[in-house]
Amino acid sequence: MDISERIAKNLNNWMTAREDLCTNKKLEAKSHVGASTIQRVRNGEGNITIKNLSLIAKAFGRSADALIDVPAESFAALPQPIAMPSREMREPNARYVEPAITELIDLANRMDSKGLNLLLVMARALADEHPNANRAAG
Repeated sequence: MDISERIAKNLNNWMTAREDLCTNKKLEAKSHVGASTIQRVRNGEGNITIKNLSLIAKAFGRSADALIDVPAESFAALPQPIAMPSREMREPNARYVEPAITELIDLANRMDSKGLNLLLVMARALADEHPNANRAAG
């Protein structure tokens, strides 16, 4: 199932479960996203913007990543994290780019705007959930 199909399935399920948001017109009034855009999303057509995805999810009191809802089993096949050298092992004052960052850049360069938007949504959601999310970057 591709991401558009997943969003369509989740949105349709959410709308069915909420009588106050069960039609495109009702959701349009609450989310301020056009009914025709909502219909395209429900059909799995087009390329929804992150802004519209967020507005629709917010109408349901949820976040955009919940609308995307990538199941945990999708991540099971991901490779294990790359072992990074400690700061002590690096040359002093040397600019070091983590191999994982290099890989992310390479993947991002091969994506279209839809893939990049999804990558950003997922990265932001994961960063917000990270135990060090509130620490200052250092």
